[in-house]
Amino acid sequence: MAHEAQSRRTLGSLLVLLTGSLIWASCGGNGDAFAGGLSLGSREVQVALGAHHRVKAPVEKRLRFEGTTKRLYLHRLRHRRWCAQFPYPRRFGFVWNWNDRAGEGIIKEAETKQKYLVIRDEIGACQYNHKTLACAEMVEFFCDR
Repeated sequence: MAHEAQSRRTLGSLLVLLTGSLIWASCGGNGDAFAGGLSLGSREVQVALGAHHRVKAPVEKRLRFEGTTKRLYLHRLRHRRWCAQFPYPRRFGFVWNWNDRAGEGIIKEAETKQKYLVIRDEIGACQYNHKTLACAEMVEFFCDR
């Protein structure tokens, strides 16, 4: 009885091993069946995924706009020029504390860990113009120190 149970286990594990090797061999045998999805080796797969229609932009054009679209590049350039108008240096930090009733809070600078007081009236440009901040939000600000 024990001998039959052992042979069934061996037969079952052999069957699982055989099934796995068949699946591996049918997907090209390069191991990308489970981790990377379908391999783009065969023409039928490329046609089905539309991979042959992808046209890459020339290297000169990709380098011209720093690897992004022209629209986003011009948006970044406008923001950079806007920042250059201010006499104070540009700094980045996180909102440490914000009291929405009082309209004031504390920003902690990312590099020097110095804390700054911010007042609602001093919030000039924000994405949705709510004139409020959320804790742990990253902000860009200008100050003399």
